[in-house]
Amino acid sequence: MRHVALFLILAIALLSTVAYAATVSVSMPTYQAQNGVYYQVTGYLNVVSNGFFVAQSSSAASSQPCTWSAGGTCTTALTAGDWYYSVTISITANTPSLRRLTK
Repeated sequence: MRHVALFLILAIALLSTVAYAATVSVSMPTYQAQNGVYYQVTGYLNVVSNGFFVAQSSSAASSQPCTWSAGGTCTTALTAGDWYYSVTISITANTPSLRRLTK
């Protein structure tokens, strides 16, 4: 009986030492993503992606409703460090002059 107990203690000690000394490999996966947006706009608008940017400084939002004319800009409120996605929207040549465009 005493030999069995001693054998079990030695076996546990040996297995603990082997488990402690075992090499453990740690892999740090690098996750990458493809960011992009596909626009399929039909009608009187052209939309072009400008990509993602980080705001360098804070800015206020455009007053609503945002009046939009050639070369105009409509923005949302941003805080320095915010990420934003920018698009350029233009009216096509065949847009009627009194057309109202809403979201």
